[in-house]
Amino acid sequence: MRLSKDKIKQVYNESTNFWASIDLLSDKYLSMLKRELLSTYSTLEIGCGTGKLVRAVQPYVANIIGIDISDASIALAQKLDSKMASSFMVMDAEHMLFDDNSFNAVFAYGSISHNLCNPDKTFPEIKRVLKKGGFFYGKISYYTCGKELGLRNGLAKHEITRVLKETGLNLEILSIVRDSLTLNSVDYSLFVKNTEIQLLISNNKLQKIEEIVKRTISVDDSYLIVKAKK
Repeated sequence: MRLSKDKIKQVYNESTNFWASIDLLSDKYLSMLKRELLSTYSTLEIGCGTGKLVRAVQPYVANIIGIDISDASIALAQKLDSKMASSFMVMDAEHMLFDDNSFNAVFAYGSISHNLCNPDKTFPEIKRVLKKGGFFYGKISYYTCGKELGLRNGLAKHEITRVLKETGLNLEILSIVRDSLTLNSVDYSLFVKNTEIQLLISNNKLQKIEEIVKRTISVDDSYLIVKAKK
């Protein structure tokens, strides 16, 4: 059973400062994404949180917008960089307020891993706002222990393939990337005990992760990269 949008919004509103305090942005993912972008592109990030990826990508594109259903996250994103305040908007990815054919690229960093309440509504919206020839680029993260984390709103490989085919987006890349997160022991401990993670992981698996915390701070963060073109 997927988490509701109201629950996801509540979780991120309550933990906004926590997510802003730790750096989970993968240099490898950012490097791969930048190779896909052109300086003339209009771009959109779905589930931008407090805006770290939006700020990192901004120098490489013509314009960028980040949306999130968490009003607390968007408020903090606007506060962290007042010059980019207008780039951040509270918006539901299932019902985007943009015109058709607005963006050359739409990307999502992790949000399609665990925050999609209804992929069958979100991906048609992604297709709608993409320009002809535009593409979706997503990171489907399994956090520290891959599939064992039991992400309730996660999309398995076959689900991604299905929803893209039914939406009419043409799959170009679906590949596993081996990556890692390096956090100090305090941040890592907070990371796995965070409210959101507790909602997504059964208690026995959370305990298993807490045992890992005691012996390592280098975390496997392997993920799927998906690219699909309109």
